[in-house]
Order: sequence, then structure tokens, then C-alpha cells
Amino acid sequence: MCAVDTTSLGPDMTPDMTQPYRIAIVGSGPAGLYAAAALTSSGVPASIDVFEQLPAPYGLLRYGVAPDHPKIKSITAAMSQILSAPGVRFLGNVTYGADVSLQDLRRRYTAIIFATGLPHGSRLAIPGYDLKGNQTATDVVSWYNAHPQQSIVTPPAFRAREVAVVGAGNVALDIVRMLLKTADDLAPTDVPEHVLAAARTSQISDVHLFARRGPLDAKFTHMELRELGKLPCVAVIVSPTDVGGVIETELLSRERRVRSNIAILREWATHEVSSVPRRIHLHFFRRLTRIIGESHVQAIRTVATSEQSRSGSAEQTVNVQAVVHAIGYQSPRLAELPFDPAMLTVPHMDGRVVEAGGHGAQAVSGIYAAGWIKRGPSGVIGTNKADAAATVVSVLVDLPALPPPELPDPSSVIELLQHRGIEYVTWNEWSRLDRHELQLGRAHGRERIKVHDRSVMLDISRRFPS
Repeated sequence: MCAVDTTSLGPDMTPDMTQPYRIAIVGSGPAGLYAAAALTSSGVPASIDVFEQLPAPYGLLRYGVAPDHPKIKSITAAMSQILSAPGVRFLGNVTYGADVSLQDLRRRYTAIIFATGLPHGSRLAIPGYDLKGNQTATDVVSWYNAHPQQSIVTPPAFRAREVAVVGAGNVALDIVRMLLKTADDLAPTDVPEHVLAAARTSQISDVHLFARRGPLDAKFTHMELRELGKLPCVAVIVSPTDVGGVIETELLSRERRVRSNIAILREWATHEVSSVPRRIHLHFFRRLTRIIGESHVQAIRTVATSEQSRSGSAEQTVNVQAVVHAIGYQSPRLAELPFDPAMLTVPHMDGRVVEAGGHGAQAVSGIYAAGWIKRGPSGVIGTNKADAAATVVSVLVDLPALPPPELPDPSSVIELLQHRGIEYVTWNEWSRLDRHELQLGRAHGRERIKVHDRSVMLDISRRFPS
């Protein structure tokens, strides 16, 4: 677990051990659950409620990790132990800002940690970005991961013959790989039937990935990159000029991930393009300037961003019928909280939410942030562990001086939700849905099949009283 050393808090800041503190965590993804783990392992008595807007927990682990990466998804087993631990209560299908307000939470909790992530994707603000056929990476990832807020209608990228993916991170590579996976490839995973159906009828022949910078600056890992070369009947095409200009002395100073990436790309650059039905084109030093079409995407235009990439034309037009923007994430402003419009995050100092205003800004008493909503979209899932633990240290330092809530009884929030007619989901009810998905998978020779319809999820979880 994420143990926090309370002896480091100092002799005058050791938390009061006489009664449990009421603490709310908004968000049940990795950051929120690592925060819960850090609190429960701190030795400080705490009664923790974890709020989640969806009927299912785990956030990015369930709805962001590619379905063909079961080892990463297996982290949910450890996360389930956190949510089922004594003193921790899961309250799913409860939306902050709609079902409960900041004032509602303040009246019932001493401290509130926001770990809501960055749920929306970003698009390039270039001509043609609003044509049909444009989608953010979040839209596509949510579709193949059966997110209950995402339509089951097949995204344009999975109906096109030629697709452009913009971005040079792991999510971009996940999308490239998923676009070219067959139904047989996906059958062992937890994807629902509508994703398998799209894979069966896929006509994709070419996927183009565009990176504004060179391969030395690509953010993807060598493990993700190498997976592209393992796709059957798929050629990976890399221009020798994109990797030929890498200076060896500079390469030696880079981290292992970068050196491994360059080695893989150099090997691919030497391959002759064989006669295969599907191709991945990796374009470095190319910036999109326009998406071309009348009502739908028909092509994209790019320009070179480096002399190294200008062995051909400085400006190129590539025919595609869909564009996936995998260039970053953002969050809408959280109700009643300060917001940094430049960073698209909640401003903080050591995890304490502060009023916007730069250096010396005043902390908002009892309000904290963890994960992407705190630091932006950086790191891997494990990065959230240290991030959440750092926030929890601030919480533990502050707890003795924070005013107790007006309504500390754990039943108060349940009464509030019931009074408002909110169909909240308990841990036992989620467990019922979890078992149903596993049984559904076994009936089809698979480990799990996700239920994607929110009303069906609620119906299954509430069939019998907990």
C-alpha cells in the first residue's frame, strides 16, 4: 500500500487519534484509490467515502487502458482491496456538481480530495477540425473500452480505409494498434459485441501517425512501439531520413526508452515495403495545417517542421477519411473550485487547492487535489501513487486544525442521496455487476465482457437489495 510516515509531520502536527476523520475522495481512478490507500495505511483513523460518477470504479484502469493490455488492467485486483478495506465506502453513480455540491460535501467531511482526472480530449485548432470524421482520442478510447457515456455507434476511424492519428504518445500508439486489430485478436479481451462487430467489417488499409517533433522527442515507450511490429500482415513504414539524422553522441545521453525507440525505428526504416494488405506509416517532423473536405474529412495537409524531413516535399497532402486527435486531455471547470485556464487543472500547492492568483495564493481550507486534475496528463498509472501520497501528507498535516463537519455521521450522505433520488451504487452492488461481467465472459469463452449501457449496469447491480 501507499504508506505515509506520520512521524515526519512534526511533534505539533501529529493528527488527533481519538476519532475517525470524515474524508471524501471524488474520483475512483488510480489517483483517488491511491489516496485512499495512503490514508488507510497512515495510522490515522479515517472514515473515507469514494465518490464516482459512473456505476463502476477504477476510472482510467477500466476505461482508458487498451483492452489488449490485460496485465495493466490486472491492477484492478489490488485496487479492489482498497475499496473493500475497512473504513472505505464506495458510492458510485454520483456526479459531483450535479448530484452533490461542494457545500454538501463540506457539511459532511473534514477534508475533500478531488481526483477526477481529465476526462475530455483536445483537438488541433486548425481549419477543418470541425468536419465530420474528426474525433478526439478520448472518444475513440471510450468507445472500444465500453464507456457508458459513449455512443456504441462505430467511430469514423473504424469505418474508414485510411486514417490519420495525430500524436506521439502511448495513447496514439494504442489507437493505431486497435485500428488494425482483427476480431480474432480482440475476442479474448473484454470488449463488447459492438466493438467486435466493427472489427469484423473493418476495411482499414493504411494508418498514418503524425508527430510534430522527431523520434528523439516521442513520448511513447519502446514496449508500445514494438507491439506495432508484431501485428500480423501489417507493414510498418518509417522514412530513413526521419531517423538517419539522429546524432550518436546525443543519443547516448538519452534515457534507455529513447535509445530503444531509435533502435526499433532504425530497423523498420531498413525494411523493404512488402505486399501486405495493411500498413502503418510513421511520419516524424510533420505538422498538420489543414483538414480538407466539404462536410466530411477527405485529406489532411502537413508541413515539415525540420530540414531533416524535407528530402521530399515540405508540404504534403495525404488522403484520409478520418482524423483522431491524440494530443492531450482537458477537464471542464469543476463546480465551485478554482481553475487554471492555461493548464486546465485545479491550482494547488503541495496538493492543497489554492485560489487562482499565482505565487502566494491562499489555500482553500480542507480542499485537495490528486492525479491529473492536479498535475496535468503526465506519467504512467504508477505515477499517481507518489502523487496521491504527497497530497495525503498535506491532508494529514492539516487535519488537526480543520473544523469538524456539521453532519459527520456516515448515514447523513446516504440520507441526502436518497432524498434526492440518486441511484447510488454501493461496493456490494458493483461486485454484483462485476460477477455478471465475468459470467458473461465465461459463457462466450472469454475472461470478461463489459456491460456498456448505464441503465443495464444499474439494473444488474440493483436486482437484489444489498
